[in-house]
Amino acid sequence: MSQVPRTRVAIAAAALLLGVAAVVVFLRSGTSASIGQAVTDGGLTMTVTKVEQLDRIGAESLGKAARGRFVVVHLSVKNTGTRAQAFISDSQKLLAGGAEYRADAGAAVYVDGADSKLLYEKIKPGDTITGALVFDVPKGVQPGSIELHERASSGGAEVNLQPQ
Repeated sequence: MSQVPRTRVAIAAAALLLGVAAVVVFLRSGTSASIGQAVTDGGLTMTVTKVEQLDRIGAESLGKAARGRFVVVHLSVKNTGTRAQAFISDSQKLLAGGAEYRADAGAAVYVDGADSKLLYEKIKPGDTITGALVFDVPKGVQPGSIELHERASSGGAEVNLQPQ
């Protein structure tokens, strides 16, 4: 093979790799914010309002104990889209201690009052609901950030959960 075709092959391979890298960066770039700042993914605008760590959710007689420690992320979710949609807890990820954690819907049902709405209520266009996501993480693991998604396949928006 002469030098010219090898050069073209190398250029084509580099372009392909750069294209793949650009797509990965685009898909993972999302929006980043801190507690109290709104982020948007698709037709949902979400704001983390408070984060707490608990050993137990709910009352002593009716509740759930954490295997490790519960990280409870309180948030508001506004539908900025044009159709009603649910905020699906299974699509959200807590990033902590180098691992990803999924929301614990079984524990979330014990969150008091209006904060359990995220589990079951569809959000109409223009409406905002408040709720909480509960994650069970090993003791000693501090929450780093949460990745919030309109749906499982969306790019997501990251919120730093560390105190500023």
